[in-house]
Amino acid sequence: MPIRVARRRRPILVVAVAALLATGCQADPSSVSQQAPLDLATNAAGLTYGSAMGASGRDEEPDLIRVEATNGEEGYVLKEDLYGGDAEPTTPEEAVAYQVARETAAVTAAYAVLDERLGTSTDVSVLDTASVDALLMDVRTALAGGTLATAGADLLDSLLTAGNGGEVSRPTGLDVPPLLTEVVTAADRATVRVVPVYESDGVTLVGEFEIG
Repeated sequence: MPIRVARRRRPILVVAVAALLATGCQADPSSVSQQAPLDLATNAAGLTYGSAMGASGRDEEPDLIRVEATNGEEGYVLKEDLYGGDAEPTTPEEAVAYQVARETAAVTAAYAVLDERLGTSTDVSVLDTASVDALLMDVRTALAGGTLATAGADLLDSLLTAGNGGEVSRPTGLDVPPLLTEVVTAADRATVRVVPVYESDGVTLVGEFEIG
């Protein structure tokens, strides 16, 4: 089965990651199953391609890993693109730092939209990014549940209070749901990396794959 695109994921649970690291266990999304044998082929360039299911680690994964692109096409991503050269957190401290970096990127993108639309100026460096990230999750929940029209005003007020200490008020008559939708979309995009999807030759493009 190809790896499917995660449209919107909850942030990594640092406590869980730290606990796994503390016990010597590492979560690897490619190791979905360690029961099925790898069924790989080799292209003209000498690159192996196929599913990563059944691999016990990155070393056993093919050079081109089968995925489903955002356009629904099935294809392959280069393993080096998939992992992006980023080292996996190996300690609880590194896991926490990774999570903080993701939260900061999301919060910065969110307030960039609010500042542009409302004429505010938010100093993200002084914010409690974890608390704001939780507010953004509440916005996503309301959006998914169809309650943004009723809950949106309070959520926006909370974001403005968190970002500007209550010094900025929500403009009268503001259409809140579209604004908050734009805010969380920007936040989500800030933590997503896009890589190309190829045919099995590793050259012919068929789409893109989102990671994050």
